[in-house]
Amino acid sequence: MIRLLLKLIVAGLLANAVYRLGSEYVTHLKFREAIRDTVLYKPITDDELRRKIGALAEEYDVPLRTQAVDVRHVGDQVLVDGSYERRIELLPKVEVPWQFSWSIDVVIPTTLLPGAPPR
Repeated sequence: MIRLLLKLIVAGLLANAVYRLGSEYVTHLKFREAIRDTVLYKPITDDELRRKIGALAEEYDVPLRTQAVDVRHVGDQVLVDGSYERRIELLPKVEVPWQFSWSIDVVIPTTLLPGAPPR
């Protein structure tokens, strides 16, 4: 009986850790896709892009410093790199720092498709 109880406790702790880490990772994926969409569909200056990424970080509750975002243009490509650290409580009262980073490479089309709105 004790052995079963210990197994259930370990399984519960493991499920809790997977849930907490998984939900943070899903938030990171949504945040990264929002950045990609912003770069792809809204041509703006680098400073405006950094401000927009900062606003997205607030919207997704991501602890991001705008200095940690690197924006580069290489021809018709826009490269956006960044990272942030989030403390995740994997076990009760045990927080672990977890590093999230992204690298987005978007090719901005130089010609408009027929019927596309003007830029």
